[in-house]
Amino acid sequence: MWRSSSKFDINNKDILKSNKKRFTEGLLITLLNPKPIFFFMALFPQFINSSENYLIQFILLAITFSILVVIIHFGYAFFAKAAKSKLSTPKGSQLLSKASGSFYVVFGVGLAASNK
Repeated sequence: MWRSSSKFDINNKDILKSNKKRFTEGLLITLLNPKPIFFFMALFPQFINSSENYLIQFILLAITFSILVVIIHFGYAFFAKAAKSKLSTPKGSQLLSKASGSFYVVFGVGLAASNK
């Protein structure tokens, strides 16, 4: 990685997918994933008052959680776009190659120096 040619192909074949197909795939993955159900079952009861209306409290917590997730994912998309524009240049891809090669060297030295 240190001395390799640092040309990354950023052109992705997923660009050809329509927004409707992307949305449908994301929705199906989300609906068929049981982890969020267990997450909400474990987290939300701690914040729900049993003497008040359960449904209103649950909806308020779910909306708050959803808004926070949307904000966080917009942040991810913003930083990914910025990283793509920086790393797609020849200098940026060379920097990425040298950084990843350096990490491998450091981890290899750390593994060799471990006492196990």
